[in-house]
Amino acid sequence: MLTGRVAGQAILGRYGAAAVAGATGRTLVTTVVEGGQARVALDGPPANALSLEMLNAINEAMKSAMADDEVKGIVLTAAKPGIFCAGLDITAMYGADQESATVFWRAVQDAWLNMYTCPKPVVSAINGHAPAGGCLLAICTDHRVMGNDGGFAIGLNETQLGIVAPPWFARPYADLMGQRNAERHLCLGSMLSADDALAIGLVDDLVPTADVVETAHATLAQYIAIPAQARAMTKAMMREATVRATLGTQEGREADLGRFLALVLSDPVQASLGKYLKALSKRKSKSK
Repeated sequence: MLTGRVAGQAILGRYGAAAVAGATGRTLVTTVVEGGQARVALDGPPANALSLEMLNAINEAMKSAMADDEVKGIVLTAAKPGIFCAGLDITAMYGADQESATVFWRAVQDAWLNMYTCPKPVVSAINGHAPAGGCLLAICTDHRVMGNDGGFAIGLNETQLGIVAPPWFARPYADLMGQRNAERHLCLGSMLSADDALAIGLVDDLVPTADVVETAHATLAQYIAIPAQARAMTKAMMREATVRATLGTQEGREADLGRFLALVLSDPVQASLGKYLKALSKRKSKSK
């Protein structure tokens, strides 16, 4: 397993670390680099929700890792086990105006493009729940290792909130589990157990949660051992059709943005998001 001292500066070299803070000054993403592998850990309490700040931090960390010649591959994980990533920050969409929603969604698009088209291998160490956008991050990676002893669940459950997962969510989902399974689980907004996720092809390996990160690094080493150019070209070839059909052009990005704004700013979706946040607030109050 990687070790390293965390510092708040840029990557310190072959055995260094970096911390990316949000506008509030809180560290949201920490990157540790050692032995040619970078571990990018989400650390935005309480649930690593994909706020605009978190998305910007992820994008910065990914770009830094891709630009660092010492980094041959990346492991994506949560700094603390329990919740890998809770998905898109609902508060960034509820009550949003068109301008703020546009900035937010462009950051989501950037995160997908950075992760899905990364020429370096990326392995996700899923050490917690991964609903919606959390699942999206995982399915962008080359390989998924998930903890099997924490009762964790994973899935694109957007329909539960009245939201439609766009094609660049749905197509990689179908690539992993097949068209029929993807259609069924997308329509139902299913959250799958670790065992079910493995059986259907959504994740590749199950190990005890305590071993997830170490296993992910060992798996990453297998990818790194393959000649880099051949591996990167093969990955790009296999993913090209999805990128080209979705966000591969500015026209595609703008069309996707328009669909998102029309949906998320609509009265039915705003009502659904408000209902969810109200229910969440009640649950938090009862748990105190």
